[in-house]
Amino acid sequence: MNILLFEYFTAEKKWHGMEQGLPMLRALANSLSNLGNKVVTVSREKVKGVETVVTKEPFNKAEKILDKFDCVFLIAPEDKIVEMTKVFESESNLIGTGAKVLKKVIRKDRVYRYTKGTNFLSPNLKENSKPPFVKKPIVGCGTSAYLTDKKEGFVQEYVNGADMSISYIVRDREITPVSLNRQLVDLYNKRFIYFGNISPYRDENILEEGKKVIKKERFYGWVGLDIVVSDKVYLLEINPRVTFPYVTISKIFPEIARAFFEDIDIEFNVAGATLLYPKMQIFGKDVAEVEKIVMEELGWR
Repeated sequence: MNILLFEYFTAEKKWHGMEQGLPMLRALANSLSNLGNKVVTVSREKVKGVETVVTKEPFNKAEKILDKFDCVFLIAPEDKIVEMTKVFESESNLIGTGAKVLKKVIRKDRVYRYTKGTNFLSPNLKENSKPPFVKKPIVGCGTSAYLTDKKEGFVQEYVNGADMSISYIVRDREITPVSLNRQLVDLYNKRFIYFGNISPYRDENILEEGKKVIKKERFYGWVGLDIVVSDKVYLLEINPRVTFPYVTISKIFPEIARAFFEDIDIEFNVAGATLLYPKMQIFGKDVAEVEKIVMEELGWR
C-alpha cells in the first residue's frame, strides 16, 4: 500500500512538540514500511529516514495529494486535530477517529461522562475537594497542566498515584488492548513534565475496564487513555491518535502496525522504555529491570 503520514509538529517544523512528534512519526513510518508498504510524509524540511514531500505549506500539499494514497495517518495536537481530520476523512481513507467523535472526547471537562458504567473514577472537583488542584486547558496537552491552590478556570483534584496510560487499536469496532504503559511524569516548579514511558505493564482488569470506555464511541485506529492508578483508577484524558508509547511498543513488538489492518495476537516477551530528556532507549529487558535503569537515569530513586 501507499501510505501518507502527517505529523503536525514535524511537518510545520515547530520545535516545541517535535520532541514527541518526530519519534512518533519515525516509529510509525518504520513499522509500516517493514510490512512492505511505501510510506511518505509531508514537511517543510526533509525528514531523515522517511520519504518526504518538501513544501512551504505542508497541510495544503498533503490535502492535494491525498488521492494518491491508499490510507492516511494523522498525528496532531488536540487544538488542531478536529479541523484537520474533517479534511482528511472527507478526501481519504483515514486510519483514525472521525471529527465528530474527536470533538466530544478531547474536551477534558467532559471525560467524566466516559467513566459511567466503569470502575474508573473522575478527578473532577467535589464539594469537599481540597488543594492542591490541577489546572489544565480544556482542550490541549495534559503536560501543560500545573498545580494551583485556586479553584479558577478548569481545575481537577490532584491524585497522588502512578501516572499510566492504556493503548488500544480499534478496527471495525473490534477493540484490541495493546498495553498498559508507565508514564514518566514529574513536577518542576508545580508544572508537570513528561519524560517518556515504560511499556508494557499488564493488568487485565484495567485493560478490560478501559475497553468499556472505548465502546462508548466509534473510535478507529490507535486510542490512548491517560489514567492515574492509586488505590483506585482515575480517568484523566482520552487521546484518539497515535501516542508516544507507540515508539516503545513498535521496538519490542515490530508487528504492531499490522493490527491496524488485520487481527493479530499481541504478546510481549520483553519490555522497553523511551526517554525524552535525556534521549535514551532501553529495549529487550524485563520490565522491572527497565524500570530500575530508568529511575536511576532520572534520579528518581
